[in-house]
Amino acid sequence: ASARGAEALRAGVATADDPQHMPGNPVHFPKVGQVREMAHGETIALGRITLTAQLTPGHTPGAITWTWENCERGQQRCVQFVYADSLNPVSAPGFRFSDDAARVREFESSIARLHALPCDALIPLHPSFEGSRGSASEFMGRGKCEAYAARVESRWRQRLRDEEASGESTTR
Repeated sequence: ASARGAEALRAGVATADDPQHMPGNPVHFPKVGQVREMAHGETIALGRITLTAQLTPGHTPGAITWTWENCERGQQRCVQFVYADSLNPVSAPGFRFSDDAARVREFESSIARLHALPCDALIPLHPSFEGSRGSASEFMGRGKCEAYAARVESRWRQRLRDEEASGESTTR
């Protein structure tokens, strides 16, 4: 997990700055005693596959997108996989992303990072947000990550417009 993700896993509850954290009614989950913290660009090997951590905070402060390359024997080329953690700007009621300029920059940096990743196959955390009908072929092919990043950015921009239109600051 990222350092921020590890903090939540060890505590067994989302951190107070998590957009989905609900003060007074936090969601608890089993604590994880041993968590390996991963830095951006750090790798971990699982058999023949090496996963690379791409820190993509936004939806949660500890979000990680994972990338890897699969080169099957006899294949003409390798396939670049991206497991994209959620960058959908959902939150608990009353939370405003726009109340924290650093968080806005961080979220936008994560979208840009996702957009720039080499990607032949996208595995989104929430396929239903992407209109998936359950077919793996929907996420195969060049341009899938860029299209996903564009959809995420559109939802992000709409969220910021909605927050601006509401005019009220509710910093927690």
